[in-house]
Amino acid sequence: MTKQCEDLPEECWGIILKKLDHHSHFQSLSLVSKTFLALTNRLRHNFTLTNQTILLHGTISKFVNRFNHLKTLDFSKFKGNVDMILDTVFNSGLSIECLDVSDQEKLPVLTKNMRNLKVFKCANICCLSDADLVSISVMLPFLEELDISYPNYSKFDSYLKLDEFTVTDVGIEALWSSLRKLRRVNISGNHFITDRSVVSLSTNCWLLSEIVMFDCSFITHHACHFILCNCHHLNVISVNTIQIPPRVSSTYVRALRSIDISDSVTLSDECLILIAKACWPLESLSLRRCTGFTLFGISQLLSAYRSLKHLALVKTCFLTDQIVSELAQYLVNLVSINLDSCFHLTTLTFITLVTECPSLEHVEMSRTSVGNVDHSLVVKNKKIKSLKLSGNSFLSDKLLKCIASTCPNMELLNISSTYRTTEVGIADVLTICHGIRSLQITYCAGISGLGAGLKLPTLEVLNVANSGFGDEGLKTISQRCPGLLKLDMEGCVAATTKQVEELLRMCERLREINLKGCCSVKSLSVATWIVSLRRSYLKVIPPATLPFNNCHRHLWSHGCLLE
Repeated sequence: MTKQCEDLPEECWGIILKKLDHHSHFQSLSLVSKTFLALTNRLRHNFTLTNQTILLHGTISKFVNRFNHLKTLDFSKFKGNVDMILDTVFNSGLSIECLDVSDQEKLPVLTKNMRNLKVFKCANICCLSDADLVSISVMLPFLEELDISYPNYSKFDSYLKLDEFTVTDVGIEALWSSLRKLRRVNISGNHFITDRSVVSLSTNCWLLSEIVMFDCSFITHHACHFILCNCHHLNVISVNTIQIPPRVSSTYVRALRSIDISDSVTLSDECLILIAKACWPLESLSLRRCTGFTLFGISQLLSAYRSLKHLALVKTCFLTDQIVSELAQYLVNLVSINLDSCFHLTTLTFITLVTECPSLEHVEMSRTSVGNVDHSLVVKNKKIKSLKLSGNSFLSDKLLKCIASTCPNMELLNISSTYRTTEVGIADVLTICHGIRSLQITYCAGISGLGAGLKLPTLEVLNVANSGFGDEGLKTISQRCPGLLKLDMEGCVAATTKQVEELLRMCERLREINLKGCCSVKSLSVATWIVSLRRSYLKVIPPATLPFNNCHRHLWSHGCLLE
């Protein structure tokens, strides 16, 4: 069998390895043979630079030479001189298409070598100015996606200084005039631009399909109206605190598939009815923390868009179990629904959704009243993959078991901050739902372990931060979770060094562990133990902040990253 596998052509192995959902899986495969090493190197398309990378290796050159098919670079987590590193990358001949330099002190120097970039993300940049936008327009003329959201002006104390480093309509207009191929843009958090910038965008960028403009203080519904009239390829529009224009029609934009409106206090029934009459091919509708509309308006809208796949009605306070039952007739094609902070909804709404929505896969009912009223669950919905019920203080072990029986194919469960749930409820869930991949049980003081049972080979992400987990709870993780990749146990003060080391020994695939606030755990002892295990890579967030020293460098050189 081994010989047959070795004889497979590289093309076949390439097809197989592409099925892996994250490049972290390549690390162990690259050690199998030179063929696999070469294959995994070629299949690596994304690279994230951190300070540890530079501190340990001194340069990015070895990675650029090794992974010569990189397409996406993420420098958002790196704090240092980005210019020299970018110069190395773009002089190497790599065909980089996507670059993320968000969260930097300033915009890096852009050069002609970067002209082929298609995606450029520079969100939360300190000192972003009109001059920077002009530089982007000159050096990156072929951009298809741009993110200049939320420039950070917090370090400036005086308006005089602030005036030199702001984004205004002048810079935005210069930008749009050059980026003729732009398709997606995020200009959120730019408080000094007006409708003039949006008009210029609509006029110059004919291919625009998505615009996000949250928290733009001086952009009004007139700009929304103009963009709906002129951007005929528009698929997605996301706004907040702005009323959708009072006149909408399908004769304006025919391709609109997603609307996201947040924090609007003037979203009237009339507006929702006009959207309903526009007859767009809507697939996603999100109304988050919006007021001003009633059951009549949302009923008219949902009845017009029965093919809707994604719906969010976050903090829609008038919703009740009865109202959701009435609306369910329009939701038969839903794939995901978010009813976060709809306080009047109980278990009855959950029953309605899993019964009346046969295509439903993702349900979020955090901070509702699930469990407040007892209802029997006798249905099964094998399509449900993700369930978020955090903040439901009435959720009990008995109900949790019923929910698991209703959704036996669940892969993600979040019951954080549910104070009545215990180890018994979690054990029942894990017994019924064999395919659980991600489990979030933070701030659940009553849960002290995973309970007894069979191994959980599919569980990859486990978050037990600030829960009741101590050494006994860690033993259940060690015994039952051989495939665990990421463990967050922040604030688990009862955990000790000895049991953490045992967990690290048993969970051989673990790649990240958060020990912040675990005051009984000794960081360097754990790190030394990791080195002795000869793991290829493991990131450790220690119990307390540690200064960088030669010991840390030694640990990093052996694959243990202390952050």
